[in-house]
Amino acid sequence: MSEQKRQEEKYLKMTYQQLLHTQKTLSEWLEETKHSGQSMMSKITEDIKLNVDGISDKLDSFSQIEMKNREIDQYNIKIRNGEITLDKVERLLEKPYFGKIKVDFLDEEEPESFYIGMHGFSDENNDNLIYDWRSPIAELFYNNELGSSSYQVRGNTIETSIEERRQFVIEKDKLLTYFDTMVSIQDDVLLSALAKDDTQKMQDITATIQKEQNVIIRDTSTPYMLVNGVAGSGKTSAIMQRIAYLLYNMQDEITSDDVLILSPNKAFIQYVSDVLPSLGEKNPRNMTLLQFAQNYMGRQIESEETYFKRISKESVSKETTYLRDDQFIHYIKNNVYHEFKKDRLFKDIMYRDKDIISKEQIRQLFDETPQNSPHVDRIQGVKQRLLSGWNQRLIQQSRTKKIHDQVISLTEDQQEKYFGHLIQDDSEKSLTRYAEQLLRKKYKKVTQQINRYRWLNQEVLFHELFEGFSGSIYKRQMSPITLDEAIVLLTIKHFYVERLTMPNMRFVLVDEVQDYTPAQLQFLLLLFPKSDFTMVGDENQAIFNTSTPFKQIKTLFSVDDKEVTTYQLLTSYRSTGAITKAFNELSLSKNATIVPIRPQGVAPQLIKYNQPSEIKEVVANVLSQLDGEKLTVLVKTEHEKEIIETFFDEETQVHVTSINLAKGLEFDNVLLLNASAAHFTTIRDQKILYTAFSRAMNHLFIGYEKSLTPLLAYLEK
Repeated sequence: MSEQKRQEEKYLKMTYQQLLHTQKTLSEWLEETKHSGQSMMSKITEDIKLNVDGISDKLDSFSQIEMKNREIDQYNIKIRNGEITLDKVERLLEKPYFGKIKVDFLDEEEPESFYIGMHGFSDENNDNLIYDWRSPIAELFYNNELGSSSYQVRGNTIETSIEERRQFVIEKDKLLTYFDTMVSIQDDVLLSALAKDDTQKMQDITATIQKEQNVIIRDTSTPYMLVNGVAGSGKTSAIMQRIAYLLYNMQDEITSDDVLILSPNKAFIQYVSDVLPSLGEKNPRNMTLLQFAQNYMGRQIESEETYFKRISKESVSKETTYLRDDQFIHYIKNNVYHEFKKDRLFKDIMYRDKDIISKEQIRQLFDETPQNSPHVDRIQGVKQRLLSGWNQRLIQQSRTKKIHDQVISLTEDQQEKYFGHLIQDDSEKSLTRYAEQLLRKKYKKVTQQINRYRWLNQEVLFHELFEGFSGSIYKRQMSPITLDEAIVLLTIKHFYVERLTMPNMRFVLVDEVQDYTPAQLQFLLLLFPKSDFTMVGDENQAIFNTSTPFKQIKTLFSVDDKEVTTYQLLTSYRSTGAITKAFNELSLSKNATIVPIRPQGVAPQLIKYNQPSEIKEVVANVLSQLDGEKLTVLVKTEHEKEIIETFFDEETQVHVTSINLAKGLEFDNVLLLNASAAHFTTIRDQKILYTAFSRAMNHLFIGYEKSLTPLLAYLEK
């Protein structure tokens, strides 16, 4: 055994023992603290006795209560911090660290070694044994350089020289291997991580962050970032690690509640759900745009399944094209003084088929609002007057003898139902109070109609604004409403009915941004004008009819004087060299070559068949080559998926899915079916093929019926 390895094993053993000691100490402390806390809580309850004899007694009692509340808060904080620290220690026990740098600070002292891990860890003497991967010093590890370097600490540049950069493969307290490296993309740690099957959960690849990803993760000076990354380049990993980095370095300014992630679909949310917790951070809000819109709509929006079927179609209607135009969003925003046809704008407020407040009365209230005010202010004025008038009406009615008689005649069960207790006092003042309570419950739906704008026909706003922008009448395509309709309706609601109350997000991160329409992006800009945006995607995977070119995305932001910084990720870590070469040929960016990292592997295999009935035989042939490994069969459409699924039992090693549902995921072995001349012909089809090929990690099979699509002619050479 070499002296270097002996020294590294010694350091690992020492660090691991310190971790075990801290785990034991913390566990015992938490158990003891929680036990003593229960006793403390009991004593606090006994000590607090409210004295209301005089003002000074009351103040003294309230002061005691406030002091005890602070004690409880401090106790809860101590417990929570202890649990968080224990959780980090237990994560480190699985893999204490993965890297080391030896740094010369150019101050004539001996070079100092820093071990880099998932979390920072100090011993009882506060000596740092492990440094968090997000700490300033760790940047030197990710710069992948030896020799002269520097890093930033609180705005100051620290000049250094990197004498050694070492990576480890560790399991608990066992050092499996280590090696010194200058360029980490050639190292065994990364290749080992890439060789694992990650189809169920995105694994932590913090140890394998590359230099180009590290720049994106640590860039805190760019408010608007657009990352164009090829398939398998670690775009989503970079997003998640960027969030973890921001939460770590801005912990005095933000929490996970200040971050919003917009994911492409619900399955993908689940796919990345364990990433941030594994990095020691709480998951922020993570939702699809469809879920986000549904939260603010008072009516049902199309399901995710319906949405993806709709956006996977070859073409869209002219009406939908208008809905997706960011200029329509600007038109809505800039016409807030528009006068609508008031004969259809308002509706009666009804109760049991009787109009309680007529639309004529509501229209009169609207006409009395200042005409030089924006529409949203006029509607808010009407709402306040409706609520005020209705409130006065209930109060006046509660004072009448007729209502008092109704209250007195209530049975005991009815009294319990309406008031929560039996009437003890039948004085006029008391009866008036009970009567008002009764009336408010009885006419609750009227109040709800006022608060929910049931008296305002928002469809009129939609149709008139659409006609004003497009010059044509809108005809609804489907029910429930589409996401495209919802985005426009919410924009109209925001500027004409009631301002949408958005959480004050510091960072908004958008995955698969190429699949967003211009209107959707403009909508997000309107709702989050003060947020920093990080957007990632791949123009080569713009396979939906909603897609927006990256050049147009930059223009959208520049209209609002927001300068977008663009990053390119051209290194692919997912697929073998042969598969990467195959989908590189399909890339529309011919001036940028995708660089594969994994070994060459087996070339994609073309398989011809003459009719669909031969597909089972094709699959059987592929499975025989895979020697028991699982196979994912990809098809172009949902309809094909439904047909092909019937060919196989659930027990087989075959999983069938459509390419649009597989986007963002990865599989060991892929068979693409029906890559035929009649089935793949357009530029969009070329993007679909690129997406399908880039799902495969180890083996790619391409089945085609009769003749291969010309888009893949290069594979026959």
